[in-house]
Amino acid sequence: MYFKFFSATVILCSVYGIVCGRAEECATAVIDGARSAVTLLMGIGGLTCFWSGLCLVIRRSRLASLISLFFSPLTRIILGKDYRNTDLREETSMLLCANVLGLSNASTPIALSLMKKLDTGSDTPGASAVSVALSSCAPPSIVPMTVLSILYAGGFEDPFGLLPYVWVCSGASFLFSLILGRLYRRWWRTK
Repeated sequence: MYFKFFSATVILCSVYGIVCGRAEECATAVIDGARSAVTLLMGIGGLTCFWSGLCLVIRRSRLASLISLFFSPLTRIILGKDYRNTDLREETSMLLCANVLGLSNASTPIALSLMKKLDTGSDTPGASAVSVALSSCAPPSIVPMTVLSILYAGGFEDPFGLLPYVWVCSGASFLFSLILGRLYRRWWRTK
């Protein structure tokens, strides 16, 4: 379906460019767009590789337990009764740390691993798994590195001027996700 839509769009745009006498400009735009897409992907890929390596260093050097202490109030809310499991607590802390730094691409493997560990095997997800999913979909972000790198690569004049808006929006959405997680936890108990 998507391939057909993409193909039709490319053909229509090419025909329109030729009919309007702008075939050269269309070809230049395609080449420039491909070049900027590769540059952007390399930047985001480098950022993801850096964070993944940093996560490995943090886990092997026992810094994960210190990060876990820092994020313990939030992990206690997110995990509920599963908070006692040190491995889950440290992994949730790493997830929060990646999201606070705005590295959503790098936090996805951590979230998937955590969700696998929280899988109860039933058709209905557990309360902790729902809370983790909610907090991953609406994470807090202090320094949105991915967004800043995209804006910087796109030539945005002041990408850091966006930070106050990011703080307000991400803080409000994260608070809402915590509230929804708590409501689900209460519903889960009564079920």
